[in-house]
Amino acid sequence: MKEITANMSPDKIHELIVKAVQEGKYKQMIVPIDIWDFGGQKDYYMTHQLFITSRGIFVLMFNGSIGLHQHMPGLNFLPGHFGKPTVAVYLLHWVNSILTYCNRTDDGFPKIIFVATHKDEKWFQWTQEARRTHLENELQQLFETHGGLKHLEFKPLIFVDATNPDDAEITDLREDNAKGN
Repeated sequence: MKEITANMSPDKIHELIVKAVQEGKYKQMIVPIDIWDFGGQKDYYMTHQLFITSRGIFVLMFNGSIGLHQHMPGLNFLPGHFGKPTVAVYLLHWVNSILTYCNRTDDGFPKIIFVATHKDEKWFQWTQEARRTHLENELQQLFETHGGLKHLEFKPLIFVDATNPDDAEITDLREDNAKGN
C-alpha cells in the first residue's frame, strides 16, 4: 500500500486497494452494520417499528444528571401514558417498544445498552462513581422484574460527555459495538 500517494486519483487508489486485497496483502475484518439514529419525538414513532431488528444493538441515551423519577415537563408525550413524564417512564417505553417488535434470542439479542449523558457538568467530577452507582441501582430497581432484563446492559453504566468526541467511554462504546459485544 506504499504506492498510494496524495496526488493519485480516487480511481487509481481504489484500483490499488482492490489489488492489495485480492493478493492478500491487506486484511481487515469487515463488520456489516446499519446505523439508525432515531429521534425520540412523537413524529418518528410510527417509523421505528420498520427498522427495529432482532439482531440489533440499541443505545438508549438519557440525561444522567437528573433522577430517573424526577418530573420532566418537557417530556410530555407518550402514546398511552397519561401520568407524570419522567426519564424512567421513557426508558420503560423504549425498552418495551424495542422488545415488542423483536424476536428475542437466547444469546441476548436484541441488546439494549443504556448510556447516561451530561458527564460534562461541573458537579459530576466530584461525584462521578457515586452517581454512576446510584443510576445503576435505580435502573436495576426499575427493570428487576421486567421480562426483557437479560437484554438490558447498564452495569457498568456508560456515562458520557457528549460534548467531547474524545470521551473515553464514547470510544469504549464505539469499539464494543463494532465487535458486536
